[in-house]
Amino acid sequence: SKHTELLWALEVLAWFPTYLSPVTLSLGRLARLDPGGHLQNRPINSLRGIFWQWHPNTTAPLVQRMQALDVLLTREPQVGWDLLSKLLPKFHDMGTVSAKPQWRSVMVTPQVTWGEHLQGITQVLDRALALSGADAERLALLVAECGSWPPASREQLVAQSHVFADTIDTPEARTMVWAALRH
Repeated sequence: SKHTELLWALEVLAWFPTYLSPVTLSLGRLARLDPGGHLQNRPINSLRGIFWQWHPNTTAPLVQRMQALDVLLTREPQVGWDLLSKLLPKFHDMGTVSAKPQWRSVMVTPQVTWGEHLQGITQVLDRALALSGADAERLALLVAECGSWPPASREQLVAQSHVFADTIDTPEARTMVWAALRH
C-alpha cells in the first residue's frame, strides 16, 4: 500500500509530545478520507494505538493526550467519535506497538499506573457519553459496550438512558436503545 510509510512516519512523530496534536489532526483528516480496505494499517487504527489508555504509543502525558483528543473531536467530529468508540474499555483487548523513532534516542514506553489508566478511561467515557447525547445509534453502542466500565460511568449511562427514554418520541430510536438495553 502506498500510504503505509506515511502512517509509520506519523506514528513516529506521535511519540514526541510536541507533535502529538498536529499528528492527531493529520491522522484524523486521513481517516475521514480513508476509503477503507482490507489492510489493518489504517489512519483510525494508528490513532487508536496512540491513544490506548493501557499502552499509549506516545510519551505525552495523559493531560496532553486528552487535549489532542479534544482538538480532534472539535475539528473532525465523526472521526473523533469513531476513535472514542474504539477506545471504549473492553475485558479483552489487544494491540501493537506503533513505529518508534530510530535515529533519536529511543524513549522508554511510558508505564501507565492503574490510577492513570482509570482516569484515562473515565475521561474517554465522559467524552463518549457527552457526544452520544440523544443519538440513538451512539447510545445503543455505549449500552452494548458498558460491561467493563467503571461503576460511576455505568451509572452515568443509566441516567442518560432515562433522560433519553423520557425525551425521545421516535419509536425507531427508542426501540434501538431498548434492544441494546435488553440484550
